[in-house]
Amino acid sequence: MSTDMTKTWFDGTNIITQEIPEAEIYKREWVGLTDEEIWSTVSRIGTSNADVNPYQILNDARAIEQRLKEKNT
Repeated sequence: MSTDMTKTWFDGTNIITQEIPEAEIYKREWVGLTDEEIWSTVSRIGTSNADVNPYQILNDARAIEQRLKEKNT
C-alpha cells in the first residue's frame, strides 16, 4: 500500500493531477540550533567545572548536530 498523495486542481481550463511521492510528503528542511539555544541547553545541564572551555562545548554541539543532520537528511 502506497501513501503517495494526489493533488488535483483546476487552472481555469484544465484539471491537473499531480502524484506526490511519500518521501516528498514528509520531507522537511533541516533546522539547526542557534548558539543561544545551545548555551541555554548547556546552562540547564550545568557547567560549573572551571576547566570547561565554552568554545569546546559549542564545537562539540556543532559536531553532534552535524552527525544528526547526516543521519536524518
